[in-house]
Amino acid sequence: MSSTVQGPVLPTGEEDRVELLIGGMTCASCAARIEKRLNKMEGVTATVNYATEKAKVSFPSGITPEDLVAQVEKAGYTATLPLPPSPGASRAAPGARPPRTGTTTSPRCACGC
Repeated sequence: MSSTVQGPVLPTGEEDRVELLIGGMTCASCAARIEKRLNKMEGVTATVNYATEKAKVSFPSGITPEDLVAQVEKAGYTATLPLPPSPGASRAAPGARPPRTGTTTSPRCACGC
């Protein structure tokens, strides 16, 4: 799987925060699997939301966003950082969902359901 790591990483002092866009989840178990894998990394705190297809992750300076993306991909899903807003681009309506990313084409999801 290929992924593009771009977009903002928000510094919060000793930790950084990032929001990953997750693709390929088909159920809540998928979100739990990704969350568990990210939280096993030392110093990482992650919450994954199946409905929004996003993971909010806090991580220490020794870990990069690329490391986080790699962990998600090792679990069988895709992960990308949101693109930074381009100057002059129109803003999406409040509550609008981004297009689905990286949906699976196999009859079974990565978690085996």
